[in-house]
Amino acid sequence: MTTEVRPLYDSKTGILGYLADGLAGLNELERARHQAGYKRQERLQEFCILGRWMTDSCGNFGKIIGDKRMSYLIPAEILSDCPRVATREEISKQVERIAWDGASSHIPHPGMICELCQEAWTLENAHDAVQFNDHVTINCEPFVGIELELFERSLISNVRDTKLFGEFLRNDRFIDKTPMKGTTDVPKNRNGWVERSSLPKNYRFHEGDEINATYFYWRHPRCHQLAVDEEARQEMQSTILKAGFVGFSLTPIKNGYWGDPNFAVSPWFIVESQEMGKFTIGWRKRVINIDWSESEQLKSVDTLKLFEKENVTKETTLIHAWGYEKAVEYLTALRIAAISPQEGP
Repeated sequence: MTTEVRPLYDSKTGILGYLADGLAGLNELERARHQAGYKRQERLQEFCILGRWMTDSCGNFGKIIGDKRMSYLIPAEILSDCPRVATREEISKQVERIAWDGASSHIPHPGMICELCQEAWTLENAHDAVQFNDHVTINCEPFVGIELELFERSLISNVRDTKLFGEFLRNDRFIDKTPMKGTTDVPKNRNGWVERSSLPKNYRFHEGDEINATYFYWRHPRCHQLAVDEEARQEMQSTILKAGFVGFSLTPIKNGYWGDPNFAVSPWFIVESQEMGKFTIGWRKRVINIDWSESEQLKSVDTLKLFEKENVTKETTLIHAWGYEKAVEYLTALRIAAISPQEGP
């Protein structure tokens, strides 16, 4: 009888070996399993790793998400002796309900630090990282004459990891308006984007080159929430100033619409203003909620008539603004009405 020998990335002993190499090993394990599942169509075993990540048979590698409201628990946080590596069957006997993000492991790349507090990511704290990415187009004018390989090296830092993907370089000189085969009006290259594989290995940037890149970076949830809070404060302060308010204060409060524990959400703000007294403002999901139910200055104002032409959610003391521009418009109208309210009947 022969015993099947599993690859290192698909056995408990082998996975422990990867973990011995710290964060770099965890990254390599994720990469190896992804290639095995997606490129070679290997059928893999399913594991729980460090009580923080789950893997499946297809090569996915995801972060376990805790949500006590739904009774979803994180093994590492509830088991006093959580195994470093366990099969799905083994961990299921100890933790009945486990939810995980199959789309992303959020594992920081080796050598990275939190973008905001500068703390280094390690195997021990990698589970506390949340991954973000920004897709950007870079003007390559400062790099004219420089080889692409050297340019890529210049992007390396310990805060952001940069990847160049797919149709990634554009220049007007690549525009080709010749009709594609079988068509009369579809150009071969309308906008001048080309694949990396079509360029020489030692390609040097030319004038007019632009390049597509994706920046990956990682933050602690608490750091990200602080950043979200500050961005919201600045945006709301700017909006209120644009609406003509002079003297006011902002006090952050919990978002009154949603509060998912796994995602940072913008706070709402209680505004104390000279012009219209107290009101509340903040983002719901897609609209800005403006509530003036505590404004003494607007008690005698018919605000439904004030906003009668607005086809949005509105009540006698509330209106939803689709974006900052509309919020400025509504707040301006409310401020003016509060300063010179209409006479009652």
